[in-house]
Amino acid sequence: MVSYTWGKGGEFESTQNIPLRVTKIDGQYMIDYITPIWNDSLYGDSLLCDNPVIPAINTSEPLSFLKTFYDAYTLKYCSMPEGLASQLASLRTEYLTPNALKQFEAEEKEYLKDGEQGYDLLILDFDFDNLWRPLLKITSINEDTYQVNLSKNKILRIKVVKQGQEYRIDSITKDKE
Repeated sequence: MVSYTWGKGGEFESTQNIPLRVTKIDGQYMIDYITPIWNDSLYGDSLLCDNPVIPAINTSEPLSFLKTFYDAYTLKYCSMPEGLASQLASLRTEYLTPNALKQFEAEEKEYLKDGEQGYDLLILDFDFDNLWRPLLKITSINEDTYQVNLSKNKILRIKVVKQGQEYRIDSITKDKE
């Protein structure tokens, strides 16, 4: 853990802790990993998932569907495969209804107006950090609506609908904390 303090003795004194990992390479110790500042003191081994196994998405029950969908969706971000944008789009096309896709695209267009690209309504951000995966929680609000906590202040309400024997995401709403 590396710590530093600024504004020492003043009204605005603050301390920052940054976990890092040291590895011995060719007989010398070198810094192998530095936790990004946005993760506070949450430690992780890697920003990327090395060779992750993307789980099958279970569409037979709503809560299992959302949990396995988000597991697969966020693992895609963390592994940063070639063609990430098209792989994410394929997942959305398969598992979101036309209504949810319309909401997703409308939100994306809002960010494009501001010159931003790549905003993803399903994660409320432009990318997804591997260290955020353990923070993701999905809980039932009622039989077809679920709360998705992506982090402390990133919350979605997602409504699912049954189509045939499978569930799909039908509505995505940003929640007020």
